[in-house]
Amino acid sequence: MTLLSNISPPLIPGSLSQQMSVLDLFLPGFTNITTAASQVLSGNLTGYTQLMCLFALAAFLKPYVSQLKDWFLQHCTSTIYIKSSDETYHMVQTWISSQGLDDTARSILAKVKTKQNPTQGHDPHAKKALRYAPWEGSFVFWYKHNLLYYQTTQVDVGFHKEEQISITCAGRSGILRELLEDCRRGYLNESKNKTTIHGHRDEYWRKEKAVAARPLSTVILDEKQKDDLIKDIQNFLNPETRHWYSQHSIPYKRGYLLHGPPGTGKSSFSLSIAGESDMDIYVVSIPDANDQMLKGLLG
Repeated sequence: MTLLSNISPPLIPGSLSQQMSVLDLFLPGFTNITTAASQVLSGNLTGYTQLMCLFALAAFLKPYVSQLKDWFLQHCTSTIYIKSSDETYHMVQTWISSQGLDDTARSILAKVKTKQNPTQGHDPHAKKALRYAPWEGSFVFWYKHNLLYYQTTQVDVGFHKEEQISITCAGRSGILRELLEDCRRGYLNESKNKTTIHGHRDEYWRKEKAVAARPLSTVILDEKQKDDLIKDIQNFLNPETRHWYSQHSIPYKRGYLLHGPPGTGKSSFSLSIAGESDMDIYVVSIPDANDQMLKGLLG
C-alpha cells in the first residue's frame, strides 16, 4: 500500500470567483477593477485601454479617498473658526499682513488705506497707499514648526453673507491658541495710544476706525466736574468694586448722561475718557435700536 503525503486539496471550481463576489458586497466593483488592473500590469492591453482602466481605477478609489480624508480631518486635526463680525478677525488679518503671508494667498482683497500714521508726517508717495488681505481662498503657512491651513469662506448670516476664517492644524488646538494669542498681542501693540470705535450691524459689532487717544487736558470743561467724573469712573473700574458688586449680586453696570447743546464737548469728553481708561467706544443709534438688538449687542 502506498501512502501519499503533502497532497494539496483539490481546487474547487468557482471558489476564487465566490471570494471576489463576497468582496464586491463591501467594495462594489472590486472584481472588475482588480481584473482590469491585473491585465494592465501584465501588459495585455493597448495604451488607450490602459489609460481608460486607470481613469476607472481613479473613479473607483475617489469616494474611499474622500472618506479617508474626512476621517483624518475629523479625528486627527483641529480647526478654529473666526467670523468677520468679531474683532478677532481684525487681529488675525493684521498678523497675516505683518508676516507677509498675504503674498502667499492666491485670492487677495485690495483696499485703500484711508488713514496715515501721524508719526510719519506727510508723505506724498504714500497717498492712496494700498493694503492687501487674503480673500476667498486658502493657503498653507508655517508657524512654530507647525504647518497650518488658512481658508476664508462666505457663510450665510440671516439675509446677508459674512466672511469667515478657518485655520486648521494637525493634532490638538494648542498651537492655534498660541497663534491667536500672538495675533492679539500684535493687534494691541498696534492699537496702543489709540481708541477703537465700533458701530453695529443688526446684532453684531463691527470695528469702524481707530483714532488717536485724546488727552483729557484738551477738553474744555469745568475742572471740578471733570475731576469728579474721572474719579468716579476710576473707582468703578477698580477690581475691588467689581468684587463688591458680585458679592451683593448687583449687575456690574454704570451709566452717565452727558447733555448740552451741539459743540459743547460731549463727544470729545467721551473720547478722552475712553483714551484715559484704555477702553473702546461702542456707538448705538437709538432710532434704529430695539429690545432684541440691544439684547444681542449687550449680551
